[in-house]
Formats: sequence, structure tokens, C-alpha cells
Amino acid sequence: MIRDEFLSIASHELRTPMTTLKLQSQILKKKISKSDDLNAHRVKMELIMNQIIEQVTSLNRLVEDMLDIARLRSGNFKIEVAEINLADLIHESVINLAEQVTLAGYPPLIIEITGNLKGRWDKMRIGQVITNILMNAIRYGKQKTIIIKAEELSVSVKNSIIDQGIGISEEDIERIFEKFERATSSNQSNGLGLGLFISKQIINAHKGKIWVESKLNEGSIFCFEIPKN
Repeated sequence: MIRDEFLSIASHELRTPMTTLKLQSQILKKKISKSDDLNAHRVKMELIMNQIIEQVTSLNRLVEDMLDIARLRSGNFKIEVAEINLADLIHESVINLAEQVTLAGYPPLIIEITGNLKGRWDKMRIGQVITNILMNAIRYGKQKTIIIKAEELSVSVKNSIIDQGIGISEEDIERIFEKFERATSSNQSNGLGLGLFISKQIINAHKGKIWVESKLNEGSIFCFEIPKN
């Protein structure tokens, strides 16, 4: 039953960006083949290319989410820890998303760092959590300023990502980290509803905790706390 539901959702979500990619590629091909002066269509072509890149990024995230679920089901979901600086990882994540932030109409993300944020964690996986939460903030943040705060606690570090977007209702907060769950309807957003579920598994594997504080129409604060060692 769960497998059938997963395949149904995955097929639907993969079909949408693939259809868009095909259409955009056909438009781009037509413009190139019929134009003697490509510079005359430069702005339109750049817009289409940006849309194609966005759809490819979306497809890649969907595939990675599906692979992670397969790893979780088979017991092959592992973390590889090493000494890293969470502050550096946050800055890297923000740089990687800078173009998407701009294209989505947001001001530059604000980063606030307090204390020593060094610890032993899986760099790729914690980066995945930060990116998942930031992508949600971009998707639902209503083009208002997004703030990333990270602070050193006594034996752990805490990361908070704050948006001023649509917020989450009290009943949705209870299920937001569950599999296939989203705070909005499938008509309002794409994705398998797996990003936060996978993020929770990653934080759990680091013996940490993840949670959200939110009110409908007042924005959200997604937090995670992980021990330094």
C-alpha cells in the first residue's frame, strides 16, 4: 500500500517537470532554428534556460529523495562524520542557492552566527537539511527576508531558519515531518513531501532534534539542534 502510494505520488511529481522541460526545450529549439539573429532573442532564451535549469534542479531533488527513501527502507542510510564548521557549511549553502533566491524575488539571505560552530557531523547530510529547509522558506516565504541563525550552546549547536511567509497551521505542525506530508495542498506546491521527513532522519542519526515554530500567516522558524560530538 505504501509502495503503491509512493509510486503514484512520484510518477505524478516527476511528470510535471518533465513535461515542462520538454515544452521549454521545444520552444528553445524552434527559436534557435528559425532565427538568423540569436541576440535578438537573447533575453527570452536566457529566461527559458533559467526555467530549464530550475526544472532540472527539481527533478534532481525528487530523484535524490526517492533514493534516500530506498536507503532508509533497506537500512543503508548511513552518515559519515568528520570535523566541520557549521558556519562554513551555512555560507556554502547560501552561496549555492543565491541564484534561486534572486530569481524567486527575495532579498539576499541574512546570516547571523554566534560562537564556535565546529563539531563532528556528516557535512553532506547536514548541508542537505539546511538546503531542504531553505528551499521551503523560498517556496513559502512570500518574497520577504529570510534569516539563518546559528549559535553555540553548551554541548551542541542550534540552527534556525526564519521566514515571514504563509506559516503553518497548528494541526499541520503535528504532521509536517511525516512521510508524504506537506503543509500545503499538492495543487500549491510540487515535491514528494519527503524533504522534511528525510531531514528528520538525518538529524536523528546525529542524535539531535528538529522542530518548527509557526503560526498561520505569520511565518515559520525551522530549528535543529545537534551535539558537537
